[in-house]
Amino acid sequence: MKLHALQALIAAVEEGSLRAAARRVGVSQPALTKTVRELERELSATLLTRSTTGVVPTTQGKVLYERAC
Repeated sequence: MKLHALQALIAAVEEGSLRAAARRVGVSQPALTKTVRELERELSATLLTRSTTGVVPTTQGKVLYERAC
């Protein structure tokens, strides 16, 4: 688990949007999406529920978010 992956997750949860989270951490949106997907793959868990209106953390995502903070 990499620190920048946790920072990406924190930004996504707090911003509620992958685009806004990418802007906040200073990377492109596709790069941030890839980072979050790699973290999900590493943990074998879905951390964010994605929709056209943004992202919402799953139960596992909330737990990891709280620990990461």
